[in-house]
Amino acid sequence: MIRYGTPTKYLLLTALGIATAGCLGPGGVLGSDTDNEDPVLVGTISVTAATTGAEPDPDGYLAALDEARALQIETNGTVSFENVPIGTYGVRLDGLAGNCSVTTANPMFVTLLPDSTLLTYFTVDCP
Repeated sequence: MIRYGTPTKYLLLTALGIATAGCLGPGGVLGSDTDNEDPVLVGTISVTAATTGAEPDPDGYLAALDEARALQIETNGTVSFENVPIGTYGVRLDGLAGNCSVTTANPMFVTLLPDSTLLTYFTVDCP
């Protein structure tokens, strides 16, 4: 068992890879925050596109997060989805020119943990 976090908030990872989040009260006893509300657990998902080839897409791509959010990304650029609730997401690149193709997994499925930044990296070939 590994604990991460401040003395009052923790992330517990078990040997089975199951993550549990909560709060520790005085003396390390499980309890709740003093205001009796669970904190909103969020993180950041960063998306990088790296493009090779003679004719890169002139208007870039769309970085999409679970079909619900999308950000414009340059052909060789990085964007970040911030304040994303913890959980598992599909991240993909869309809006590619006809001569371009993603050479890595698309979509990528990732699991975001509290207070973390998850990096995803897509390679694109545009011959």
